[in-house]
Amino acid sequence: MKTERRMKRNVPEFQPPEPKIIESAKLLAEQIPESVIKSLNIITNMFFKKYSNNYIYEINFPIDSLLNQIKYNSFRFLNLYSLSFPPSLSILLPQALKGCHHLTQIEFNSNQSNPIVLKYICDKAFRDTKISSIIIPSSVKEIGSLCFPFCISKIELENGLPELKKIED
Repeated sequence: MKTERRMKRNVPEFQPPEPKIIESAKLLAEQIPESVIKSLNIITNMFFKKYSNNYIYEINFPIDSLLNQIKYNSFRFLNLYSLSFPPSLSILLPQALKGCHHLTQIEFNSNQSNPIVLKYICDKAFRDTKISSIIIPSSVKEIGSLCFPFCISKIELENGLPELKKIED
């Protein structure tokens, strides 16, 4: 019997692009100024629609961002890999990240002078993502139904989620 010898392919290891925040990423020959990102209070339905044909490595909202609410379909079908939310975010409405099939990392940022105030993670908020783990901030009071993708393997509850009142099916 003839044995085949597999040759190791000489393929360079893939290095992801250097992390960039959206205000410095060039998208469709435009830039979103840092002042716009910082001053956003609500991200509305399809806010990032004009960027949906581009691949965005990450979006990092600044710690001092005023972002309070992310509405339904705000990031719809955005080709995004990493997302960091600011401490000011208080609600993620249903299906906020609908169609974000490349999203593998979600973080909630804070510091001593800017604690996380997130209270509500609504139905299917992270459903279409590819996150394998997430840390839910201790400020969360409600988690909606079908919030997490099937591929998730670890959900860490910061400080045991002392404010949690309700988890849907």
